[in-house]
Amino acid sequence: MPATMAAPFRARADVHGPDGAYVVHLDSHGERTVSCLSRGNPKVYTTTVHGGIQFEAALDHEGRRASRASFVDENLLATSSDEDGCLRIWDLRSQQRIMTCESARGALWCHDVPADTPMLAAGGDAVLLLWDRRMAGRPVAEREDAHADAITQVKFHPSRRERLVSAGVDGLICVTDPRADVGEVDAVDAVVIADTS
Repeated sequence: MPATMAAPFRARADVHGPDGAYVVHLDSHGERTVSCLSRGNPKVYTTTVHGGIQFEAALDHEGRRASRASFVDENLLATSSDEDGCLRIWDLRSQQRIMTCESARGALWCHDVPADTPMLAAGGDAVLLLWDRRMAGRPVAEREDAHADAITQVKFHPSRRERLVSAGVDGLICVTDPRADVGEVDAVDAVVIADTS
């Protein structure tokens, strides 16, 4: 007897306008999924007990398009914007923004906000930005020593938080020490060209 398959489910991003919207980034944690749309606010969805998905909230991103979103834990969500250079952290229980980290360096294309460390990282146009969540506001460091073009991915090492891996349009994957002083010669630990074997 063939196995019974569940019917596929769909969630529509309700955006009005002649050109529609598309999803530029998606992240999930537990029962929640967040979508960043080509226009409009990030939307949070919850998986239902029957395997479907339902709308939970639209986060007011102040009219700016969120380019990236990621869950810090089941209750906290981080979003970054490619328009205003801000990294925002939301408490999903209250659906309120609880922190904004600003940069005067322009677009933020990616970020990593681990739950177990006070450090936050974001990648912009050839600059790696670091904030301390205990001192929200301006970055504690702006590193320009790793990439020559837009940084598209940034991740703290899962067990060694003193290692930050970034990748960018320049084709480089870099490992840096986020604790190092800006301009310190040994801050970049390793560099590899992504298309080499």
